[in-house]
Amino acid sequence: MNQKILMDAFVENRTGRFSIEDQKPEACSLFIDAGICNLRLRAHGADGFVLYDEVVPSNTDLEEVNSRFHIGEFFGSGDDARIFITGKLAGTVKEKLGFGKVILSPAMFWLAARDLINLPENAAVDSLAMIDLSASG
Repeated sequence: MNQKILMDAFVENRTGRFSIEDQKPEACSLFIDAGICNLRLRAHGADGFVLYDEVVPSNTDLEEVNSRFHIGEFFGSGDDARIFITGKLAGTVKEKLGFGKVILSPAMFWLAARDLINLPENAAVDSLAMIDLSASG
């Protein structure tokens, strides 16, 4: 997997500053995995490279997360938001943020499996089994 992390695109993200340098905000997307223990926020630029990857506890106030990372400002709001949410708490996160598109976890698993099996190094693989292990049991 060819990934390039552009941490300089998000300045001092661990201290609460969030700035997209040399990126068109309207071309960036945010993916949120809303798990029971943690929320993983991962931003991608127009080229698909990872710009930002942050994990915060799930009990963090979402208004604080929105404010701290300027989610609505950089990723849009309403129906045009470029925010995609999955995980057990996806509905709750979307409701609290007020925007974003929920993607069901099984759909994410199948997309990931399809991408995995389509890699050139897996050309000889005829089938793939998926096992979903949940931290919550």
